[in-house]
Amino acid sequence: MRTDGVNPRKHALIVLAAIVVGSLALGGASAALDRILRSGEESITGGSADRPDRKATASEPAHSPTTKPTPTLRELRSVTAALTSAGYACYESLTEPVVVHSCYLEPGSSSLDEQTARIQTAPDGSVAVVDLSIDYFDNPAASLKLFRTTVEALDGTILKAGEARAIVDGRDKDRAPDTPGTHSSSRLSWGTSALFVSEPRDAYQLELVAHGAKPRVIPSGDTEAGIVETREHYTGQGFRCTLDRKLQALKCQRRVPDAVYTIFAIDPCLGRGEKYELICKGRQATEISASVGFGAGLSDKQYEDLVAFLLQSTDHSMGGMTDQARQWFLQSISDAKVHRADFQRMHVDFEPGAGAHEEFPNSVSVTVRGLNFST
Repeated sequence: MRTDGVNPRKHALIVLAAIVVGSLALGGASAALDRILRSGEESITGGSADRPDRKATASEPAHSPTTKPTPTLRELRSVTAALTSAGYACYESLTEPVVVHSCYLEPGSSSLDEQTARIQTAPDGSVAVVDLSIDYFDNPAASLKLFRTTVEALDGTILKAGEARAIVDGRDKDRAPDTPGTHSSSRLSWGTSALFVSEPRDAYQLELVAHGAKPRVIPSGDTEAGIVETREHYTGQGFRCTLDRKLQALKCQRRVPDAVYTIFAIDPCLGRGEKYELICKGRQATEISASVGFGAGLSDKQYEDLVAFLLQSTDHSMGGMTDQARQWFLQSISDAKVHRADFQRMHVDFEPGAGAHEEFPNSVSVTVRGLNFST
């Protein structure tokens, strides 16, 4: 909804306050939220200007305006365009050891769900593998609907007309198996397909592989912040930090009136029995989450602090956000919905929802993790 005379971005942030906070007092909030946007653009250091090696790429492969896309480039474009038409947003996630594009349902649903398509390319740029994972936790009808929509969108790209329907209908007619999971495979004109469906039929995993192609195992990535560095960073800001080697995690927390700020960083090196500083010094965390649990009635200043904390924590975890990543963050926090994206060899999740504590019934979080693709 547009309101004449109201800045669209400011209006969207006011909507977030109304949806997530509920009874948040909004008197004077628009001015405070405008300050958040301005300070977010100006105060974050280490962005693309300072880190040219972290340049984010567009969702589709770029090419010179004076040259025509090669046939293999057109193949990749056709797949990403088809997924976009099915409601996904696509990003170039990795450029080595192979090029990987990832597409996420936009907006997504809760963190328990997965709605992702990943595209690996061959050395010549052609599409080699498409992995599709659809899972609405405990909601078979929603999973099947999205699975059908996504696969059928690929008709006329790497799939010949009718092949997508055969894949979906073949699964749809299956009966629940006696043992967990069902598998089916078929030969396509372009390659082969292999489908796995969970026993409750709420999760679908489809792998499409071109003739002669071999899926690559892509190693895990890291964030740009180490456990020791993260602990020191937040301890210096008044957080109380504890280590849990069983969970392989660092937890830092700070309470303020009507809100609790939490950092949760995961590093597998914490699971070893040797001394913490000796093992983890110089190591990077594989995943860092920043979250705020809060109640109703936040003041303008408290709400501004909430947004600034999430923005600055995400920037710290990524080693400096590019302009593209920062813009995505500001857009994501404006509509109180789940958003997922890839930037700078990292995956970023934004999710509002219910708080973990009765004292703080509302929550919003941003998670940064090193990209981890396995096929």
